[in-house]
Amino acid sequence: MSTQVEGLALEVGSEVMATEEAAGCEKLVEPNKLVFTDDEGVRHAIHMPAGTFRIANDHYIAENYDELKKFPAWGECSNREILRP
Repeated sequence: MSTQVEGLALEVGSEVMATEEAAGCEKLVEPNKLVFTDDEGVRHAIHMPAGTFRIANDHYIAENYDELKKFPAWGECSNREILRP
């Protein structure tokens, strides 16, 4: 699943829905992985724990890569850290 902030499109699998169509969905699941390339050209994959997507997205839009690098690297989290009670 991926989103385009400017294009306001939601991609689920191979289907792309307009924002109006996506609004009718009963459940929204935030992504937990973000892959980005910083201003030095280095590619990073981070884990966004539950409830942190908007914070990470704000950092990404602002190109605040130092803050994004503070998130755990993808693959470094255990299931216990990913699943909150």
